Amino acid sequence: MRKRRWKSRKGAAFLAFALALALGLSGTGLLDTHAAGPVETDREDCTLSVDLSDLFAQIEEDYAAAGQEIQEEAAAKEVVLNLYKAADVDVSGKYTAVSDFKDAPLEKDDGGSSTFGQELAAVDSETAAAEWEAMAAAAAGVTEGLAPVDTRTASKAQTSVTFTALPVGLYLVVPQQLETPYYFYNFTPYLVSVPDNDFNPDAPAGPDNTDDWVYEVETILKWSPEVRYGDLEIIKHRDSTNGVPLKAAAFVFEVSVDPLKGEDQQHMVSVIFENDPNKTTGSVMLEDLPAGSTVKVEEVYSGAGYELESGPTPESVIIIADGEAGSPVQVEFTNTVDGSTNGGYGIVNNFRQGEDGEYEYTGGNVPGGQGQTGEEDEG
Repeated sequence: MRKRRWKSRKGAAFLAFALALALGLSGTGLLDTHAAGPVETDREDCTLSVDLSDLFAQIEEDYAAAGQEIQEEAAAKEVVLNLYKAADVDVSGKYTAVSDFKDAPLEKDDGGSSTFGQELAAVDSETAAAEWEAMAAAAAGVTEGLAPVDTRTASKAQTSVTFTALPVGLYLVVPQQLETPYYFYNFTPYLVSVPDNDFNPDAPAGPDNTDDWVYEVETILKWSPEVRYGDLEIIKHRDSTNGVPLKAAAFVFEVSVDPLKGEDQQHMVSVIFENDPNKTTGSVMLEDLPAGSTVKVEEVYSGAGYELESGPTPESVIIIADGEAGSPVQVEFTNTVDGSTNGGYGIVNNFRQGEDGEYEYTGGNVPGGQGQTGEEDEG
């Protein structure tokens, strides 16, 4: 049975939450605790800048071993950022959720339920970053079908984008997942206040630590790269079954996997022909290899009564991610009878040692089992 992965690859459990959630909130839910004056609520010339330069530096690092062409392809991708206004701000700095987000459901850590609007109205100096994260997630959960205030794209050529002509308010930034040939880059939606206040009561007052409202807000994103996976198909041709009485044969392959990052992998798999004199081609699928890996396959055992005539073709392959053109990648071997009258099966060690040191069973060696082609595998 094929292992199922989350096809959307949006794995929230693996995301690094955005640091930009530190909104300078304090007091009793009011933004102006440390501010010199009221919020200029009539301003519509605010800006919000998002810097993604570190992301594209990370992409270059992730693809350093992939070759120049594929690195350039990955770096050419654009990140799409959607911006939504989630709440109004009054002169005292208090938030009121707008109608599109007010009733967004929010599950609380204590098992209770609430709404985005209720939680936002209750913010105070004790509101933790995790609570802001939960509010951002709740707000993002209702954005499908909503028109964003603005949409901008960032690229390696322009790693910072600026949303302009914004009225004051609390904004939700929703970056879209970035899909590159071998990795997904996942982002967490986050909330940011416009205007913001950078005052730090624990630091000395000065030009860089004032209680003025900042209407030109700068922020960054945090992301989590996710390895994409692809499959390798080993195809075995036998040009004849003449002279092999049982017409059955097992062919064993050692697969060496060199990923872009992390430790090398070694796998042993087999193609088994059962007692079918008319079957001249079989295959085995090795699933879930890191995309971008360089893979070499060696036939370490040719079925009794057979000898290797040609292969592997090609000598090495690069794993292509699921869903991309050319996936799964294939290597082919051809065997011919060696003139002997031997025949029979071979076996493969189907236990693999995991990271925890324990061994796990990876498939059977019975006819029709995983890793064989005498019968079509299920799943």
